[in-house]
Amino acid sequence: LSPQATERSDTQLYREHVKPLLEEAQPLVTLVRSIAQLTAAAPVREFSKGDAVHVWSLARGGWVEDGVVLDVASEDLAVAHGGHVPGMVQLAAVLEIHCRECWAPKGSVRVVYHRGAGDKWIVPWEQP
Repeated sequence: LSPQATERSDTQLYREHVKPLLEEAQPLVTLVRSIAQLTAAAPVREFSKGDAVHVWSLARGGWVEDGVVLDVASEDLAVAHGGHVPGMVQLAAVLEIHCRECWAPKGSVRVVYHRGAGDKWIVPWEQP
């Protein structure tokens, strides 16, 4: 093939295969940018496993005072389906993104509360 024919072929392949993927990825890119902005604006908190914390519960309409930190995300983590990351679920819903996994950004804390009945990740910008 001539250089011109190769270039046309590459352009056509790009349009057929790459461009649709980039268009589909746009909501995810928007989500990642939003998370980065929220995380950068969040105050730096230092939590450790075993720390006693109060947890806001929408279902109970108030603070649950028997929370305990189970884990602290030292890096961004993918939380398998069934993991509970309310802040990420709400953000994805606003952006109309349906996820099989949620993302717990660095600095998120996993807490158990209400005598073990509740278990969720709390993202940095939701930590008071």
